[in-house]
Amino acid sequence: MEGLNSANIDCQTRTSEAFTCHNFFNAQQSVQTVRMSTNFTTKKQKILQQLNVAPEEYTDASPKGSVDEPIRKFVDEINEIETLVTTSSCSGRFAIYLEGQKKGTADENDSIDRPLVTSSGGKGGGQWLFVTHTALPNPPSTSMMLAGTDSLPSTYSGEPFSSSSRLVHFKFEPMILHILASSLDAARKVLSAAQTAGFRESGISSIADKTDMVMVAVRSTGLSTDSPIGHLAIRDDQPVIALSVSDEYVQGLVRLANDKFVVNAARTANFRTSLLAQFRAKDDAAWEPIEARRARMREQGLRKKAEHQRNEDHHESTTDVVEEDVGLADML
Repeated sequence: MEGLNSANIDCQTRTSEAFTCHNFFNAQQSVQTVRMSTNFTTKKQKILQQLNVAPEEYTDASPKGSVDEPIRKFVDEINEIETLVTTSSCSGRFAIYLEGQKKGTADENDSIDRPLVTSSGGKGGGQWLFVTHTALPNPPSTSMMLAGTDSLPSTYSGEPFSSSSRLVHFKFEPMILHILASSLDAARKVLSAAQTAGFRESGISSIADKTDMVMVAVRSTGLSTDSPIGHLAIRDDQPVIALSVSDEYVQGLVRLANDKFVVNAARTANFRTSLLAQFRAKDDAAWEPIEARRARMREQGLRKKAEHQRNEDHHESTTDVVEEDVGLADML
C-alpha cells in the first residue's frame, strides 16, 4: 500500500508539473499572439494613415508618386480585410526608361556634365522618360512621348549601341502588388487567388520571425516586355536620346502594350473576385487569436458531446421499447 500511495503521489506530482508546463506554454502562445496582433495592427494603421491623406499631399517612391487610379478601389478593398494590408502597388504600365550608368563601365559620355540625366528618377540613377498606366488607343509619335523629358531631345540615328551604352528601354509591366498578411494562413489565401488568376510567379517573399507576418508578392512575368529602342548619346556636347529603331516600330510596341493592358485588366479582375470571395466567406478564420480558437473548439466539442449523449439516450430508449415489445410477444 505504501508503494502504491507513493506511486499515486508521484503520478499526481508529475500531472501537476505537466499542467503547470501546459499553462506556461499556453501563456507564452497568448503573449506571442497578442504581440503579433499588435505589431500587424500598428503597421497597418501607419500604412493606412499614409494612404488616407489628401491626393495633393500624398506621395510615395513610385514614378507617379501615388496609388494608380485603375487599382485604387481594389487597394482600398484589400485594406478593408482585417488580416491584410498593401505595402506597394502598380496597376500595370508601359514606360520608356533610360537606365543609369553601368558599374565598371566608361564611355565618351562620362565627361559630360549632365545633372538632369543622372538625377535619380529610377533605380540606379536611371530616369523614367515616359510612363502611362492606361492604354493609348491613338499612339502618339515617339518624339511626342519623349517631349516632356527635361532637356533630353530625341532623334532617330539608327546607329548601334555598345555594351557600355546607357540604353533606352520600352517596357510593359503587368500589375504587381505587395500584400502584408498577418498570418501564414491569410498569405496562403492571397497566393492561391493570385496564381489561380494567372499571376503565376507570385510567391511569399518574406516571413517575419518574431511576428509571423508574411509578405506576399503578386506578380507575373509572362506579360512583360522589355525592348531596347535606343541609347544616350552626345550631340554638340549635349545629351540626346538616340533612337535605334523607327517610329513605326515603337508604334507597334505601343499597340502590343495596349493588347497586354486588356489581358492584365482581366487577370486583375479575376484576382479581385477570387481574393474577396475567400476572405469574405463566412467560415473565414485567417486571423483568430489562439484563446478565441480554443474557446470556439471547446464549445463545438461540448455541442458534439451533448448531441452524442442525446443520440445514446434515444438509442437506449428505443432498445428498451423494443425489448418490452418482444417480451409481450413471448407472453402471448
